[in-house]
Amino acid sequence: MKFKLQNIFIYFSALIFTGCGIFNNKTDNSTLISKTDQTKVETKQEISSTAIVSPSQTDQASQATKKQKKKKSVEKIQIKDNKPQNIITPELINGKWTINIVDKKATTGDDRPYIIFEKKSNQIYANNGCNTLNGEYTITNNSAIKINNVLSTQRYCHDAQFQDAINNAIANVSKLSATAIGEEYFLNFMNNIGDTLMILRKPNLDFIDGIWKVIEVNGNDDECKNKDNEISIDLAEMKIHGKIGCNIVNGSLLLDADKKNSIMFLDLRSTKMTCPDIELENEILIALEKVESYKRNSENNELTLYDKNGIAILKLSNTSKQYIKK
Repeated sequence: MKFKLQNIFIYFSALIFTGCGIFNNKTDNSTLISKTDQTKVETKQEISSTAIVSPSQTDQASQATKKQKKKKSVEKIQIKDNKPQNIITPELINGKWTINIVDKKATTGDDRPYIIFEKKSNQIYANNGCNTLNGEYTITNNSAIKINNVLSTQRYCHDAQFQDAINNAIANVSKLSATAIGEEYFLNFMNNIGDTLMILRKPNLDFIDGIWKVIEVNGNDDECKNKDNEISIDLAEMKIHGKIGCNIVNGSLLLDADKKNSIMFLDLRSTKMTCPDIELENEILIALEKVESYKRNSENNELTLYDKNGIAILKLSNTSKQYIKK
């Protein structure tokens, strides 16, 4: 009797353990990889790729585009309405350009992808929405361009919508053309058969370089008459510095790629000397902090600055030969 009870106990124990999967012969250890480990494997495979553009990436970009179209239609800008000029100089493309359209789709988001051309070193720096790229470029015959020796970081970004298309444009560009529309430049990246791969955008603020005098603040020009002030705007360094009375002011410039005629003065710092016209100086300084857009009058070399509500708060008159009429 005792032997039978032991057998019954062993039999039921085996049933219980088998139900729990401990003796399940069908268990495959290869399926016991956690979701975290699987993600690491996928990420590692993505990072191991060193090619900037490959056929598989192009296919992935095409599939992603189809999915994006199903979710939401992307605003398209009519490229054919532009009338590009084919005379390109290193001076013209020098600086930072926001990538505006790639593969006929407008870029979106707060941190737009960009390309920086550095004239002095013939280097190109870019961000494709996920990774940072750098390489070398040369311009020949006014519009032909070659971008070589491009290196890229290998981050994996699941939401990088434009990465593959931007990489493809950089890898296949052979010609540039530029258009000036209002206060903005547009730069076209084209392949060897003339198809537009990508359009870059940069504010046309050449005219703003130079020394300016405040002639009106908050609609009042009487206070500024015969006052000693001058503000120097340095577009290359994206800095502002000058004298607004007896005090010195310094700061930086910011241009919003999403807003037309955007300009802002940030990190403004001023000396703290006591001056006869200290109230006017404070008024100018406060107005500079509120500036968000501009409008120029090239006929009389004047620049009007507006706050976020479109109210004119400062008017400047150019006093230097650096001012460029267009």
